[in-house]
Order: sequence, then structure tokens, then C-alpha cells
Amino acid sequence: MPSGTIHALIVLETQQSSDITYRIYDYDRRDKKTGQLRQLHLRQAKDVTTVPFTEPQINSHIVHNGNSIITTLISQPDSPFFTVYKWEIHDQTSLSHEHGPYTLSFNH
Repeated sequence: MPSGTIHALIVLETQQSSDITYRIYDYDRRDKKTGQLRQLHLRQAKDVTTVPFTEPQINSHIVHNGNSIITTLISQPDSPFFTVYKWEIHDQTSLSHEHGPYTLSFNH
């Protein structure tokens, strides 16, 4: 999901780390210290929201490994900070992937 997109429940939200969150609705929750409704950030959210929404172009790449399928959903240059894979494991297989400081291995 591109930055600037207002969103709700997402099963996987992979993103670059950020210390900014703009609250546009908060179910009338109250600050525990003051008892006041928590602050909303409507103007700031409006300033960074992309309107109209533009569906991102995803250039996925599919590799077959036996009966298993590895789909690269997001990678460089579309995302310079992370890569997202979908692994569909359908039978006995052994997969390994190493990128930067992270290693993922799977044996099924």
C-alpha cells in the first residue's frame, strides 16, 4: 500500500520505519493521564494523503521450485528498503533466502 493511502485492517503491512502516525479517528478513546479525548491530526493527515487513490503497479516475479511457487511481490526499484515474497509450499521442499542481516530458511 503506497504512502499517503488511508487504510484500515491489513493482514500484512510492511513499511519503512517511521516515528509519525496521524490519527484521523480514535473511537472516542481518552488519554489515560488527562482524561481528555486523544488528539486527532486531521490537517496533517490531509496534507500527506494521496487523492485520488492510484493503484500501484506491482511487477511481480514468479519462480517455480518443484511444486512450490515463490512470488516476489515487492522489490527494488519499487521499494528500496524491503522485499516481500509470497511462498506457496505444496510438497516436500527446502528453501533458503538471505538478504542483508536477515536469513529465512524453510524445510517442509
